[in-house]
Amino acid sequence: MKKAIHILIGLLSCAGILTALAGCGGEASESARGAVASELAVVPAFVLTSAPADPMGVVESFSAADSGETITVTGRVGGMASPITAGYAAFVLADESLLFCDEVEGDSCPQPWDACCEDPAKIKASRVLVQFVDEAGMPLPVDLREVTDLKENRTVTVKGRFAGQSTPESPIILAEGLYLAEEDTSG
Repeated sequence: MKKAIHILIGLLSCAGILTALAGCGGEASESARGAVASELAVVPAFVLTSAPADPMGVVESFSAADSGETITVTGRVGGMASPITAGYAAFVLADESLLFCDEVEGDSCPQPWDACCEDPAKIKASRVLVQFVDEAGMPLPVDLREVTDLKENRTVTVKGRFAGQSTPESPIILAEGLYLAEEDTSG
């Protein structure tokens, strides 16, 4: 648990540093942009062109897989107000059993993906952090919104494995592949 908290604090700190570097101009800014640009070339290789077979739901995956075992999980990006990590290849995947606010007739919640209509304990027990990491196990410093069509409330399928530092309270999937389901454009 402590390791997961340290990783989260590190992510937030690094995001702030990269944001500051990108906005300052000069050589440091160019160096930071160059490092991020090299990571951008890696991420599209993770995007899958077809849906992996036999995905399980987020909640089902908690009991179906051991740490290190490859799994395929489907769900929706959400379960909190800001489920996509700015500046890093990470997002929160929520089980499809969660009722998102746009599924509640008459609800005009501005962030329907946060599932605020649900019991907070159910929300917490129905989501997982998904990360794309480098060889050292550090999250890639890439905003997935900038290199894919990932966005809140989007149905996605992830192929990966539970991280060794995962806990039942803070599950983490180290992703190897991401499939973005076709968006419903009928609405």
